[in-house]
Amino acid sequence: MAPKQILPEQKNDVSMKESQEPNLENSAHKTYATLAEINSGKMLAEEILSLPKFKNYAAGDPSTVLYVKNLAKDVIVDDFYFIFGSLFGSIDAAKSNLSVKLMQEGRMRGQAFVTFPTVELARNALNVVNGYVFKGKPIVIQFGRSPPVKAE
Repeated sequence: MAPKQILPEQKNDVSMKESQEPNLENSAHKTYATLAEINSGKMLAEEILSLPKFKNYAAGDPSTVLYVKNLAKDVIVDDFYFIFGSLFGSIDAAKSNLSVKLMQEGRMRGQAFVTFPTVELARNALNVVNGYVFKGKPIVIQFGRSPPVKAE
């Protein structure tokens, strides 16, 4: 009888670990989009340029700020951590490294400014995410313009 009790306990331990691992994978999967998911959900640059709204698209001069436009009305700040999370490896790293200013009212609605810690990360993010269809709309990204330097 004792071995029978031990075996189910071992099975339970193993099954608990197995059931926890997929949950961790699922929660990580839901936390941010993987590079494969982003690449599979992207429009080609030519397709973006064929849209009348973006016929004059240019990425602009590299900077740490990305200007993100053509966002769906229901996009929230956490969606940016979901989209850019794969560049940082975790949602927490994305939250601590990104500064997001989402415009939700007026003329600027559907646009956002996302500040990255380095120009290289911003450039990588633009290359990876530009054209990704999120909530039914292709995200269009340009480098943000640096504010003019004020002479003192």
